[in-house]
Amino acid sequence: MRTILIILLIFLPTLAVSQDISMKLGQFQKGDWYKFRVVGGHGTYTYLERRGPNHVFGEDGPGGPRGQVIFDNSGNVVEYKVRNTSRSGDTVYHPHDCRRTLGDCYYTSTFTPNAYNSVGPKETYKTNLMRRTTIDDEGFRYEVFVVTDEAKAVRVCKGRVKGLDIRGLETRMNRNCRGEKAYFFRKIAASWD
Repeated sequence: MRTILIILLIFLPTLAVSQDISMKLGQFQKGDWYKFRVVGGHGTYTYLERRGPNHVFGEDGPGGPRGQVIFDNSGNVVEYKVRNTSRSGDTVYHPHDCRRTLGDCYYTSTFTPNAYNSVGPKETYKTNLMRRTTIDDEGFRYEVFVVTDEAKAVRVCKGRVKGLDIRGLETRMNRNCRGEKAYFFRKIAASWD
């Protein structure tokens, strides 16, 4: 019995670490950057500041500056502010978008268009969602469901993150959502590499 307890104490910390899909936002300093390739070109996240309990990144996309992404301490998005695109607006997630939460996680997405918005929705709207995230051998998989007024869950997206770097950011990802082209994401470099 004592041998089993010793073995568990040796391997238990390893098992807990392998289940950690959070971003290591406490390691970021102003100006740290992360470059990535997406459909249509390249982009960059640049760490701007800590704002209360959250972390603010500027985002530059293939067409130049796009806006800001605001993460909680685990790396879940709480707000996404998009500028300079035809579908611009602010999306607030309550309590967050569940992207770094294992299991079933429910949240609300509220989109408010802004002055740059020319082809996207023109009015504020809310969507109730559920994200299911599971660990696999290379990273994690997820599915996103719209939760209807009748409490039915309709899958609208699925994706896979294949690997996280030393700060917990994706090294490779793909996503397929209804009504959108397949999306891929690949890390190019980061200031901490």
